[in-house]
Amino acid sequence: MARKMKEGTLPGMMEKAARIRRVLRRTYHQRTGASHLDLGQIEHRIITSLYRKTATELGLQAYEMGRALCIEGRGKRFRIWQCTTELDTFPCAVITEDKVLTKALFKERGIPVPEGRAFDWSDESSGIEYALSLGRPCVLKPASDTSSGKGVAARLTTRREITRAFRFAGLFSPQVLIEEFIEGENYRFLIYMGKCLSVLRRELPQVTGNGTSTVRELVEAENRSRIQTSDWHDGDPYLMPLPMNAGALRILREQGLDWRRVPKAGQQVHLAAESSYGLGCAYTEVIGKTHPDQLKSAEEAAQCMGVKLAGLDIISPDIEASAHSVLEINISPGIEIHSMVGNPEQMTHPIRTILKDYFEIGS
Repeated sequence: MARKMKEGTLPGMMEKAARIRRVLRRTYHQRTGASHLDLGQIEHRIITSLYRKTATELGLQAYEMGRALCIEGRGKRFRIWQCTTELDTFPCAVITEDKVLTKALFKERGIPVPEGRAFDWSDESSGIEYALSLGRPCVLKPASDTSSGKGVAARLTTRREITRAFRFAGLFSPQVLIEEFIEGENYRFLIYMGKCLSVLRRELPQVTGNGTSTVRELVEAENRSRIQTSDWHDGDPYLMPLPMNAGALRILREQGLDWRRVPKAGQQVHLAAESSYGLGCAYTEVIGKTHPDQLKSAEEAAQCMGVKLAGLDIISPDIEASAHSVLEINISPGIEIHSMVGNPEQMTHPIRTILKDYFEIGS
């Protein structure tokens, strides 16, 4: 009865209306993005192809079961659907999707993480004031229930940018996580059974000025070459289209550019502040250069969360030095990117390592 009375009051009705607006805005955002590439389907197709090929090479049987790929042999079965495998449980996924919890657990273990706090999506003013109080660029992201950079905005400095990013992140999660922006390069560490199998440097999507073409012309030309090449196959991050959206325009303006400006010859023009598969970024294998302290942090982070197959996002100014910050952990990492690096001679073949261990093949 008390609950009904509360909902019937003006504050209760306003809160309900705010929740409805939030759901409608999120639905609109997702529907208007429907014309974009379906990255989930692309990932599933390429991951399935890589697992099937490797399984065949190892003498295992691979076949489709509905939308999943099944691999059998030596009395065992291993199933894959998109980025999800047999290895980790659903409760483990729920825990790792809580970025606030994982951040706290990492800090308890002495694992370096960016300074930050989470705010309820309805407490916009407090979140904005905290972001401004950091006194340096910040990152806003949904505090839970998202992956692949959804709802994330980086390198924010002004009240207007932070306000828009807070409302955007609040579409995807009840809480918004605000963190300091860490300068450095973005790396993906792939951990399997407590051991790092691969470290990728994720390069921001960019074009290079030629002194005569506008930014728009450079991006359109690059996208045409990516799509029209005879080598094109969906899933290759080097051939994914570069972004030409409002987010890219904001990054251009930070560089003193817009779509109509002509960059100098040789000038590197970035189109995003974060490195994401869907933004056309590229990957380089660097595990052979990675400092032991960074490997230790990634392996400890996966172990403290109890994750068997994990992708750790780490920012570091120098992969060969000790300094770094762990951003988050992903329980269903896009393992296909570790087989699509720009230096294939350094590829570590993690899928082969996983299947050989799971099916106890060889040593």
